[in-house]
Amino acid sequence: MKNIKLNLIISSLLILIVCSCKHTNFNTEKQVGPGICVPDDFSINNFTVLSSTTGLDSVNFTGSSNTEKVKIHADLSSDVSWGVIIRGNSTNAVKRFNGKSKTIDIEWNGIADSLKLFSNEYCTVSLEFQCFASPTKMFKIIKPTNFMNVGLLVSDYDGNGAFGSRFLTWSDGCMMTYGPASGGSIASKKIQLPSTVSSTNGVIASSPQGGNVFYMNCTSAAAGYYIAGVQTAIAGLGGYVLPTNQTTNLSESARPLTIKKVFGSNVATSDLYVNIFINVNSNDQANLSMYLKEWKMLKSKISGQDSLYVSSDSYISNIAPSPNKDWQYYSIKMSDFKLDGKSIQDPTKITFLGLDYQSKDAGPKKVEAALDLIIITKGEPLFPKLVKK
Repeated sequence: MKNIKLNLIISSLLILIVCSCKHTNFNTEKQVGPGICVPDDFSINNFTVLSSTTGLDSVNFTGSSNTEKVKIHADLSSDVSWGVIIRGNSTNAVKRFNGKSKTIDIEWNGIADSLKLFSNEYCTVSLEFQCFASPTKMFKIIKPTNFMNVGLLVSDYDGNGAFGSRFLTWSDGCMMTYGPASGGSIASKKIQLPSTVSSTNGVIASSPQGGNVFYMNCTSAAAGYYIAGVQTAIAGLGGYVLPTNQTTNLSESARPLTIKKVFGSNVATSDLYVNIFINVNSNDQANLSMYLKEWKMLKSKISGQDSLYVSSDSYISNIAPSPNKDWQYYSIKMSDFKLDGKSIQDPTKITFLGLDYQSKDAGPKKVEAALDLIIITKGEPLFPKLVKK
């Protein structure tokens, strides 16, 4: 009985301690336990939200060679935990930051926390602290990010990126495999506006980033399978781009070295992520595989030269989209692309990136797939909070 009374007393004291300080509900992912109120004499000075380039309260994320950012600054009277929330007034897109310091210094590149992206709009920036009214500032996005400021944009199908709209089909049609070679059909396989992409399942909605998408549609013959896909132009994603009939090595200065120029010469495939938006329009037959190819050196004695490059087999990572109408986001670490259990170590040796799709079952079967915003990022996925653990 004494133990029961003692436990009740301890529980009551704990409740009083927890409730003795009211606190604001801001993002506290790294915080353990109840928040600690800021001191009674807490104050905020020099709270500003300005463009890193112009010093104005408006920003063009595609201006100044995609280097313009929003700078958020505030001087705090005490070293305290804080939260910063950026919210689009029209789109309701959100970006959050958290920290503990006496000064808030943030540079924001325009990327949201989810697929609800920012647009041309006014945004509200709120500073949040425990037991303290949230001050706010407003700024205007003149032009939202085109994602070229956050990594290597391969293509957004609107002309932006290292390959722009030149993210090519590797076949002009759906190639039938493991079955009859005739009787299938090719509905379309090209860049289209979402409003023109339709099927028996309805219209594929505009992708989160807006603009064009790449749409593919094939129907296999009876008892047949098919395979088709897209890939970057062979201009060299990584840099080694010698065609097999070239008899001299290109100097490093003559190679594109796209990955090296964006991420530096010492970057590893374990540092890089391939991000992509996919919409299969409720189709349950989409069997998708993302792949990389590598140029390898072969010894030769053509015209007195002793080296050539040839393309490797595919380093593959499979994707299994959910059969719904929603746009789905995938991020794959480049070192997780495997060939016989091994991955490419040096990303500058990658020549191109592609995506294959085929039917899961024998036909007649139909697969639809719309693709958009293929981008490589360093250090973390484009949307870290959306990656399934």
